[in-house]
Amino acid sequence: MGRGIRTSGATHKINNRGQMAVFVALLFQVLFVFFAMVINVGLLVHDKINLQNSVDIAAIYGAQRQAEILNAIAHNNYQMRQSWKLLAWRLRVLGDSGRIGHPVSNPANFSTDDVADPGLNDATPPTVCVIHALWSEFSMGSGAAVQNVCKTNQPVHQLSLIQNLAPFLPWSQAVNAYSRNMQLQFNKSCEEQGQYNWYFAAKWLASYKFDIRNRKKAIRELANLLTAHGPSDLQEISGGQMAEGLNKTLSANLTKANRANLGTVQIYNSMGGIDSTAWLPDIPVVPIVYYTHTQRNLRSGDCERQASPINLDFGGVLQVPNTLNLDPDGMLAAETREPLQGTDEAHSSLGVEKNPWYMAYVGVHAITQPRHPFAPFGKGVVLEARAFAQPFGGRIGPWYASQWQPEAETSSGNKIDSLLPSRFENSLLGDPDSSVPNYSRYPGDKIGLKSKLSLGSLRSIAPGTINVVSKFDYAWLPADFLTKDSEALAWNFNNQDPPAVRPMELEGIAPDLFDITYYSIEPNYVGNYLQQLQNLGSAVLFRHDLGYHGSSQDQGFSVRDQMSQTAALPGVQSLGYLVHNSDSGNAPLLTSWTQSKPVEYERSPSGFAYCNTLSKVAMAQVANRGISAPGDCLIGGRTGYSVKIVSKNYLNSQALELGGDGVTGPLKNAPGDF
Repeated sequence: MGRGIRTSGATHKINNRGQMAVFVALLFQVLFVFFAMVINVGLLVHDKINLQNSVDIAAIYGAQRQAEILNAIAHNNYQMRQSWKLLAWRLRVLGDSGRIGHPVSNPANFSTDDVADPGLNDATPPTVCVIHALWSEFSMGSGAAVQNVCKTNQPVHQLSLIQNLAPFLPWSQAVNAYSRNMQLQFNKSCEEQGQYNWYFAAKWLASYKFDIRNRKKAIRELANLLTAHGPSDLQEISGGQMAEGLNKTLSANLTKANRANLGTVQIYNSMGGIDSTAWLPDIPVVPIVYYTHTQRNLRSGDCERQASPINLDFGGVLQVPNTLNLDPDGMLAAETREPLQGTDEAHSSLGVEKNPWYMAYVGVHAITQPRHPFAPFGKGVVLEARAFAQPFGGRIGPWYASQWQPEAETSSGNKIDSLLPSRFENSLLGDPDSSVPNYSRYPGDKIGLKSKLSLGSLRSIAPGTINVVSKFDYAWLPADFLTKDSEALAWNFNNQDPPAVRPMELEGIAPDLFDITYYSIEPNYVGNYLQQLQNLGSAVLFRHDLGYHGSSQDQGFSVRDQMSQTAALPGVQSLGYLVHNSDSGNAPLLTSWTQSKPVEYERSPSGFAYCNTLSKVAMAQVANRGISAPGDCLIGGRTGYSVKIVSKNYLNSQALELGGDGVTGPLKNAPGDF
């Protein structure tokens, strides 16, 4: 009996152990299920976060490609501003320098104070006249005895004919013959003076019009990179398609599970299919250019002179005396006339203004359905992510006026630069005084190149006021700008060297306080943008900054070189309003938006117009590997557009304050349901 009882107890113990083993096995399965669930949920959350981050990065990539194009547009627009400044400088500082009250001709009227020249008014506009001492071929003497026929608009009286009262006396015949010869020379000189004046005024105006025509084509071509490929893509400056690079960027940042199960990827380029003239309307103007017209009064014989405009006939026949054959094929006369339509590419222009109600941004929408190791059956969980990124902080240029209503095609209100001409709207001119090329040197400037200080720049920086410029310095103008080596500044092709007036022209166009306030200016445009643009294979010619002269100069000549060469001029520092930097040559241009930390969208005061010294060293190192950054600065200030993530709700808002103070409305290219 005892043995049976012991056997029964052992069996009971064995059964307990079996039950425990079964319980542990079942518990392990439950724990494993929970463990697998935790792992799968963790992987799912990881994939969801990864998908959103990858879509964010892809959107940023697309916005960066937009930003590159916008930066190139902004710089080309600034090149048009410089062309306008060059025309104004040539007309007011150089062309009008023979006027008796001009600070160059009259040192008593020169002032280091920034005050308006009282000699300039509606009755006495700046007028091109070259028959005086500044021009070597027309000086007719040297020193104080130099003849200046530009001093006054009063007629020059013809020399009286000495009558041959005693024809039987040889000396009387000789005096009479000499007198007649002097009259003939006087008459010939009177005719030729006006022709030379017209010739150089027409050259400068035609050169400006050729230059901005080319720049306008370049801007339109750049805008087409953004818009021509529709809402789903754009062409990059480097020549590739944004969608290709964006998809590679997205794929490279996805997890293995997301990449293997990636479904639909949608791209939204907000500028796709929009006509460039809608979001970049032109600012057509009609600049008035005066020259000193001379003609002989047949009744009195006097040489009469007056300020005459060369381009106010609007397509009519312009009668210009041409006995010197200065314009044998009539090209100058034709090019200085304005087309009847302001939309004509040959029409004079101040550049473009960006419509704020068209915003550049890129949207990316991606769907994945990743499979995870502990869910081998059935379909994976559908994951979805959407992101929008926007170029911001850059400046293509100022609007022409202070406000932009949501439904308007152009800006309206008070002019940002009050010294610019009236906007041409297929009608005749506005105020003649404001139509003579001029510009603000700083925000709020009311004088510009009417200033004694600016007008006297030649006296400040020139070695002297005698024979500073030669007609051969402009013998090549106007260039056709059909090659990348086309020249716009003065160049003496007789001597094949830069003339004395060339660096003075650089001073006239160099960046000033107004420029760095309203334009994104790339100091190294050649290295960062131009070389890529020239490799696009476009029929449009993308040209260097003003001051480039083919292979005889550094192939990288850009605004930075304009600034450094200008800073080297004697006396230029006293002129004011120009920006200089003797160290890197580009820091004053680094005035666009910059931040102190990567994820904090607050302006960094320490990074404004400043580049960290270590950044300059690092930039020099990476530049050798073909890597570039806008403004050539890695840490510190920057120029051009930055990129940030932006919400869909913001883009779809109906009350965005984009048109100036108090002017609100919706975007014309909002993403809607994308």
